[in-house]
Amino acid sequence: MRFEGQVAIVTGGAGGLGSGICSAFAREGANVAIVDNNNIQNGLALTKEIKTKYGREAVVVKTDVSNSVEVKEMVEAVYNRWHKIDILVNNAGISSVSKIENISEKEWEHVIKVNLTSQFFCAQSVIPYMKRQGYGKIINMGSLNAKNGGIITGGVYATSKGGVHSFTFALAKELAPYSINVNAVAPGPIDTDMIKAYDAERVQKMVDHIPLKRLGHISEVAKTVVFLASGDSDYITGEIIDINGGAFTD
Repeated sequence: MRFEGQVAIVTGGAGGLGSGICSAFAREGANVAIVDNNNIQNGLALTKEIKTKYGREAVVVKTDVSNSVEVKEMVEAVYNRWHKIDILVNNAGISSVSKIENISEKEWEHVIKVNLTSQFFCAQSVIPYMKRQGYGKIINMGSLNAKNGGIITGGVYATSKGGVHSFTFALAKELAPYSINVNAVAPGPIDTDMIKAYDAERVQKMVDHIPLKRLGHISEVAKTVVFLASGDSDYITGEIIDINGGAFTD
């Protein structure tokens, strides 16, 4: 087991992609803080599943990650429970299909705050603990849309994820002297509830742009996140790993 005795925080942890990431960490021996603001019942069910299937501890921490005070309280609660924080996965996010010409100021600010500013809040809050440990792994959730301007998502979503990529580069350089690795994954369309909310025509449009001609699977993203959080990636920092079936290459 790659994470025996380690503690992972996963924001948006009770959603489809987040729950897959939480389960993948628990399977590899980690105790998991499932951070979510909306899917609390799903999170509670996931804690029971993690205990039953993997024998690991999991806890749901209700948190609005766009609120800096709540984020600090969440991180303190996790540390007080397990006395360490080894891994942070900034997975929480929301979608938007609004065109830049039409988007309201309120929606623009909300998407940026949930998708980008929340990652700053969470990273800033765990850094002191990771520095004291002399070790840590931070994995941010970017997106293919940050690289191609979006296919069916709107401009603010692409902008928020582009910010995530730049934030990853900057934070990786800042924290490298403390043996804290910072990387991101940039998924293309993944078969989650977010994708299922689109109509069939929109989904087909996404698939048409993918050389492998299918949506990605939650497990494929989770495995990549686990790799970046493990010792197997100790010499990788400041990297954005694409998971998009060949839809974009760089």
